[in-house]
Amino acid sequence: RCVYCAGPYDIFHPKNVCTVCREPTLVCTSCNYDEIHCRNHIQYKTCYFTDLSRFRKEELVTQLHEIEEIHLPKVSIGRKFKQQRKTLHKQCNKIRAKLVAKNNNDDNNDDAGCRNCGANPCDGACWGFHSLKRKKILDDNENEEKKKKVLQQHIKKPRARRNQRQSKQDLRERSLLEIKTLGLAQPAKCHRDPTTGIRVPPPCVRILRTNAKGKWCGQSLLKVIKEEFMNVTKDFDTILKYG
Repeated sequence: RCVYCAGPYDIFHPKNVCTVCREPTLVCTSCNYDEIHCRNHIQYKTCYFTDLSRFRKEELVTQLHEIEEIHLPKVSIGRKFKQQRKTLHKQCNKIRAKLVAKNNNDDNNDDAGCRNCGANPCDGACWGFHSLKRKKILDDNENEEKKKKVLQQHIKKPRARRNQRQSKQDLRERSLLEIKTLGLAQPAKCHRDPTTGIRVPPPCVRILRTNAKGKWCGQSLLKVIKEEFMNVTKDFDTILKYG
């Protein structure tokens, strides 16, 4: 039956698709409108349109007000209405952009082509999402995306030389700071024993930090090694005896 007049009609036409979801819709010849709305979106027949260039500024304001004040509050809560909210917000942004274009006297036609397949011009035999033509278009787009990804993977990013990498530079700066702090760059005559002539530099204190288990806190290092690392502690006493 026809969506608008409920009269008996069972012939689909490739041009009669819902302007919201692009679903083929049964509309008789006497109810043939410029843009069609299916049964699920018939409530948007006065405010949701694809081609906005045929409306005056006052009509666009009315459409925007109807969507924001009547339809959006109905789907404002609930996860199952997420896609509906997204669709309505997109339409609101589209109407606002059209209002700005009209204010700037830059009003162009929004009809980019067939609402079924997006082609311009279209021979009318595409039949929306259920056609092989649209499947071919989607497959071609998917193949293009795959080609782009493959090309991006093969393109090597410019890499700095080993000594110019940031990690190497940071390590070099830390090493220089440590050498300066511990006095390791002093000449050989420093810290030399006048009686024996042997150089005896002062001991260096270095703090090494690492992650540890909570149960290790407060325990001695020897006890932790003996309890946790059994494969090391077989001959551990012998190793300690001989240094």
